[in-house]
Amino acid sequence: MVAARAGAAKVTAVDCSSLATGVAWANARGRGLPIRVRRGGLTVAVSEGPFDVVVSNPPYVPSPPIRLVGPAGHSHRWDGGPDGRAVLGPLCSASFELLSPGGALLLVQSAVSGVELTLRELTSTGLRAAVVRRERISFGPVMRRRSRYLESAGYCGRGQHEEELVVIRADRPTGVRG
Repeated sequence: MVAARAGAAKVTAVDCSSLATGVAWANARGRGLPIRVRRGGLTVAVSEGPFDVVVSNPPYVPSPPIRLVGPAGHSHRWDGGPDGRAVLGPLCSASFELLSPGGALLLVQSAVSGVELTLRELTSTGLRAAVVRRERISFGPVMRRRSRYLESAGYCGRGQHEEELVVIRADRPTGVRG
């Protein structure tokens, strides 16, 4: 919505959650914003692109190998896989293709999910990537629910209740073809 309000010629929102896409669609319509909302994952996003700007907050919290969906709000939509990279890795691999020449990706992730690996994966595709913001925050609800797993898997220290979030910017150079 910020992009549409700022005058972006075309805005596309993609999410795998039908609830999230329904809320995005209703908010865009209610505000009279020209936002195309699509339900799906990375394949749908790639088919809609390329984009000048991609903003992504993918699932990045490491999760036990087997997750149960239940009334307590546990959902596979928040699962980043055992190392937090189940969505991050494929997103990094597809980022060059997602972006127009001169386009930029802004990606948020937790430091527990391998910031250096994300930077390497993005640059290996031909993008220029760097951390542009770091901030320590208290664990949110997903990290709190998974704190025992995170401790046992070595992603955080015993009794740790804070994480570092980072914003990574990756730019696709102009004149470079995929």
